[in-house]
Amino acid sequence: MPEMPEVEQVRKTLAPHIEGKKFLAIDIYLERLIKYPDTNNFIKGLLGKTIISIGRKGKYLVLHTDENQQLIVHLRMTGALIAQSSDLPAPAYAKIKFTLSDNVTMWFTDIRTFGTLYLVTNN
Repeated sequence: MPEMPEVEQVRKTLAPHIEGKKFLAIDIYLERLIKYPDTNNFIKGLLGKTIISIGRKGKYLVLHTDENQQLIVHLRMTGALIAQSSDLPAPAYAKIKFTLSDNVTMWFTDIRTFGTLYLVTNN
């Protein structure tokens, strides 16, 4: 399992590539990774939203999409978030594809498929 310094390094590496980008499409290849809400509402809740910032709370990555909504990601043992040009092929073990604006694709990859994602809204 990645320790906090590794999760912080993922945050620092991703930030310049995804902050300010808008979710244009989301393809989920393994639905059980989405823990909340259901898959359809997860996709509907993110489409058209802009990633304002990426933070970390313990070992969780927190992508803020507006003042009341966060995409929370736990990498578990082998999960990874990878941002790359949309022209490049999918990385190995790709489970979720987030197509972002400005020709950027963010992939959630996970060899052992223990990672979890949550889309939460604070009321």
